[in-house]
Amino acid sequence: MSDVSQGDSVNSSDLRSFTSLDFHSRGTLYDQVEQLIAGNLEVLKPLDMVMHFLNDVFSDKPVPNISAVSMQRVASLSDHGGLWLVDSGREVVSVAVVAQISPYADDLKCGEYLDMNVYNQEINLDSLRRASARLFFNQVSSSAEFSDEIANIYTAHSSRFQELLNVLQEVTMQYLDSVKTIDEKLYPQQSISMSTFVDLHDFGHYGLRAKTTNIFDNVPGRRTRQSTAMMNIRGQLPDPRKLKSSEKEKNLKALFTDKDVSEVDIRERLLGHWPDSEGVIRSLAERHDLSSVRMHIPDVYDSQGALVHPMDYGQVLTCGSIVSVEFNFHLWDITKGINGKAVNKPNRICSNIIHRLRVLPEDEDDMRLLFHTEAVKRADDIDRLAEEDRLAEEARELSRREEVLRLEQSMAKAKSLADTKKKRLEELRVRTTKNPSTTSVAKRGAVSLPIGSLRKSKRLELKKGVAVVDREEEENTEEMFVDLN
Repeated sequence: MSDVSQGDSVNSSDLRSFTSLDFHSRGTLYDQVEQLIAGNLEVLKPLDMVMHFLNDVFSDKPVPNISAVSMQRVASLSDHGGLWLVDSGREVVSVAVVAQISPYADDLKCGEYLDMNVYNQEINLDSLRRASARLFFNQVSSSAEFSDEIANIYTAHSSRFQELLNVLQEVTMQYLDSVKTIDEKLYPQQSISMSTFVDLHDFGHYGLRAKTTNIFDNVPGRRTRQSTAMMNIRGQLPDPRKLKSSEKEKNLKALFTDKDVSEVDIRERLLGHWPDSEGVIRSLAERHDLSSVRMHIPDVYDSQGALVHPMDYGQVLTCGSIVSVEFNFHLWDITKGINGKAVNKPNRICSNIIHRLRVLPEDEDDMRLLFHTEAVKRADDIDRLAEEDRLAEEARELSRREEVLRLEQSMAKAKSLADTKKKRLEELRVRTTKNPSTTSVAKRGAVSLPIGSLRKSKRLELKKGVAVVDREEEENTEEMFVDLN
């Protein structure tokens, strides 16, 4: 990476960097990009300018250190199986570089039948299921005719590519060291076949062989019943030739299309649109029901940034093209069975998976389109992050207000409860302190007199009451006599 930083320091004296633009100023952003292009075009060609731009991009995305990566299974990619190169957080590692597609046609398998194994004008279901585009990538190299500015740009990308090769080779050796003990136990007298991430080309230079993800989805399995016609026959069996012919006609409907490929969006193309000059796909369709097969479109883009359909790779991914390519790294370890025992043909297959690829533009208009698109994208990212920060701050402020309200409600509730307790205590105090003498005498009398005494006192009071009544009657009688007299 020291070469990259050194190249940038040399370029900075003569060339403007894309990162020097003010992406916060949308009103002047277009003019800023045009000024940058006009200034650098005096020194660089459009392709050189794009590579200079990618130097700025890669400066924030260094090649990972070997101590921070390892080969592990990834739960989210369990459908794909195998091991993936992951970082310390168990996230799949992606590394982007600028590279050159091999100038030799034999290194490319991205034509009509991709990397399918065509034998005797036929393919099998496995070939269709595993079909992908395969390419060989070299590091870009500078020329003696280049100026110092251009040479430094190429050197920076070449150094990054070489650094990736070194890391991948070290990853391979690191993994082999980790399984060495198991290999010696399972295969003491046998060597294990293995393909590596880094490939030594026949012409004596290192590079990366890589492939896209599989192109065809929902391909039927080999054990899928080829014909369902026999299940519907009752009574006498029909002529087998007619039955076979009708089954072929039924299967070939999977290749029927009512629109030309030029009239259909690339995401809606069908298997029947796929070019088949040798008729191998048609032959396969006669023998198997391919009506459910769909095509997956990897992230491969042309020099204008348009998505490319796999059936068009032969016209876009041409020999010698310079591309920006992002890789993931996968390993199939086929050395143990499910029971943990040895297998008949142990093998390890390392694959560089093309995660994203774009052909770099050599045309000035395509270069301008790339720069302006990237500038708008970065401005949008700034606005998006600012909006996310604003919403997050609003959420924090709302949370603070809710917390204050909750505390105020808790304090009000506690105060109300305390006031209720005080009021109750005051009521009890008033009730206990009202007419204290009467209450105390009544209490003392009630306590000092036993039950027998109470009964006697009641009888005495009754007798006294009768005597008083008799006395009052006598007095009343005497008064009546006095009045008569």
